[in-house]
Amino acid sequence: MTAKISGKYVAAFVQSAGEVSAVFEKKAQETLASHGIEEPDPEGYYDDAEFGAALAEIEEKAGERTVRRAGQKMIAVNEPIVSQSSAVAGLETMAEQHAGIHRDYSVAEAGGYDVLSTSDDSCRVDVLGDYPFPLSLPHGAIEGTVQQTESEATRVTVDRVDAPDDVFARFEVGW
Repeated sequence: MTAKISGKYVAAFVQSAGEVSAVFEKKAQETLASHGIEEPDPEGYYDDAEFGAALAEIEEKAGERTVRRAGQKMIAVNEPIVSQSSAVAGLETMAEQHAGIHRDYSVAEAGGYDVLSTSDDSCRVDVLGDYPFPLSLPHGAIEGTVQQTESEATRVTVDRVDAPDDVFARFEVGW
């Protein structure tokens, strides 16, 4: 079975693209449409691989920074995440939601996250499985989660570091 992603998540990406810029929103909509995702229905489900391919194309056209900003904006309106009292709790909620936004979900096919607190002001986030989306999206989502949940943080760092062979990507996060 092929993993399917919730239309609610796809629609949230389009909305967040609009918050970055109207031009980015239009390009995102056009690119999604070219991958068979026209006017995403929040109640529908869409092929995860096609959504991932569309995101990769959007990143190629608009740049990593723009997609990362969209990831940040998606978190800002995600009440279950922003209501958490710590960055680690918010990131763990993000990991749970990733599984919950898929139908026919498996980590091997749709990826996932593992969060490990490394100190009072840092953690590690591993991206697992065959993660189908550009890494600028979770980079932004991780950054946005820390910004939304750590009100005392004066700066947030999210650095991609070398990962072991069984991990798709690893981020060291500090605040």
